[in-house]
Amino acid sequence: MPTKVYPSILEARDVLLSPGANMAPTFTYRPLNRDPPEIRLLELNPAAERALPLECTLRHSALSLARYSCLSYVWGNPKKDEKSTIGIAYKKTFGEHFKPKRRRGSESNKYHMQIGSSLAAALRHLRHERNRVTVWADALCINQEDSEERNWQVELMMRIYSNATSVHAWLGPRYDDSPDVVNSATAAFDLIPIVADLLRRSDCMQQLADETSWSKACFALAEPRRRDVQPFWAAMSKKLRDAMASMGLWDSYLSAFKTLSQVEYFQRMWVLQEIGRARVLTFRYAEREAAYKLFFLSLCLARPFLTS
Repeated sequence: MPTKVYPSILEARDVLLSPGANMAPTFTYRPLNRDPPEIRLLELNPAAERALPLECTLRHSALSLARYSCLSYVWGNPKKDEKSTIGIAYKKTFGEHFKPKRRRGSESNKYHMQIGSSLAAALRHLRHERNRVTVWADALCINQEDSEERNWQVELMMRIYSNATSVHAWLGPRYDDSPDVVNSATAAFDLIPIVADLLRRSDCMQQLADETSWSKACFALAEPRRRDVQPFWAAMSKKLRDAMASMGLWDSYLSAFKTLSQVEYFQRMWVLQEIGRARVLTFRYAEREAAYKLFFLSLCLARPFLTS
């Protein structure tokens, strides 16, 4: 085969630097320390618009010293899911900066990884317009190809979620959700402030000051006819329903929360582990979000009237 001859060194340089001329660097996870335990964290670069490409820095941190938010979400079906790309800069550990240059590689290497649409959508909604946001998400922060690392990181899961400053529960939408599903689930979030307003007008917010009272209220709204339900909350359940009905919202309320209760997120085994120890928990769907207390109260209010 004849050798390609370049008319000039500049042309040769342009060919070598052109897109696709060189193989992209292969992304390789560096091992985490087990004692004391380390985790990886994503530092999401800011973006002015949702649709802009995802860019982040991946770094290691001792779990005891880390400050971050956790993402709780559904991975989706890898065979059917639409993929997105995230650009990753892998930050060097402190010790690697002192290795000989021939052993440590380039500091500026950028990698690209394929991630599921659910994770991509959640990260796009979590990132800030101007500031970096630090997030822990299992699909990227754990080397899923290393079974040994995956096992001991899963054992740390309780600590990872309870140590987080906040947990974001991403409910969707999924890439294949119909417009009707999206509109109905979004409507459920829009109705939550109405429930909050009715509770305030009824002077019920004082009854929700602590976790025990809030739990009892959720239980009472979900099972208003049980004998062990406090009369106050049984009466409040009826009062809330009647108020929604008088506003012409009760039927749409039930329809919206039926849709929301059937999202794939609530079918997952790991939900309770991931959100049960959260310091601050927020549920998110598309552009909507709600604090966990009002979210669960609103869902429990509809529960006795849902057919499934």
